[in-house]
Amino acid sequence: MPSRGGPRPGLTVYLPRPYPDEMLGSLLIRASHHLGLTSVQLAHVIGVDAHALAHFVIPTGLPRIASLAATPTDKLLLEHTAFPYISLTWDTHAITEHRDQLLRSRPAEPSIWFRSNFPRRPNPAKLRRFCPECIQADIGTYGESYWHRSHALPGVFLCPQHGVRLLLAHVYLFGAISRSTNVLPYEVIGTHADWQADQRQLQTISLATASTLSLPPGAWQHWAAVYRGKLEASGYRDLCDQTVLRKIALDCQGTFGPKFLTSIGLPITFYDSWPSRLATGKALRLQSSFAHILFRVFLESL
Repeated sequence: MPSRGGPRPGLTVYLPRPYPDEMLGSLLIRASHHLGLTSVQLAHVIGVDAHALAHFVIPTGLPRIASLAATPTDKLLLEHTAFPYISLTWDTHAITEHRDQLLRSRPAEPSIWFRSNFPRRPNPAKLRRFCPECIQADIGTYGESYWHRSHALPGVFLCPQHGVRLLLAHVYLFGAISRSTNVLPYEVIGTHADWQADQRQLQTISLATASTLSLPPGAWQHWAAVYRGKLEASGYRDLCDQTVLRKIALDCQGTFGPKFLTSIGLPITFYDSWPSRLATGKALRLQSSFAHILFRVFLESL
């Protein structure tokens, strides 16, 4: 085991391989625990800039991490980051461009793509979350717990596997992996959040959100035509009529409840509301993927 000051000269360092549904940031935290290194020391060992390695959610240094973890780079990107979730509605050109940037050793600023898909203001969804039953299952299977990728998505309130409400770790999801945040789920005390919704609604949304991680990037890139067809088939005929668009927004709010929508940072204001924008084929800037998931859940309820 290397000392706290770093590995001995000439020593080859290997990172642990990622567990199923493990966030890339969790892999780095486990690596620092295994090697007895701080996050800064780990970055030095890996051979990347410490600031580039410090993010829990935003993937950087992928080629080097993949090499040391004996895992294909594309596998890390698609199975251990939120990239499939944030790229649901991107076209092929955007997917290729952003994927290529992330797979560079020193990618261009990717943070805006990830941050814009999470709540902008203080919100429980901006904190790390964990399932107490997953902790016990992971320790029983692997001998340690880890942060699950699905638990980090804004629309996952219940564990997709165990169906129990996730606990808040009170560690900022987008914060740097530092001494105070270099922790695994069993090392923190969790608290409950009140999402202003019942168990059934939270479960429906959680499963719908988690399922997007198994989709390829761009799976919903033709969403505008899909939504228009479903709305017209459900009686919302004239999508150029502001009265019709207001009814869509009202009906969407009625499906989820205004308190819930406010709690997740997606309230409906009725002036250029996110449901009316999606109904008319307009893109969203903030929490785009989550809004699309909610709109699809709404369409399925019609």
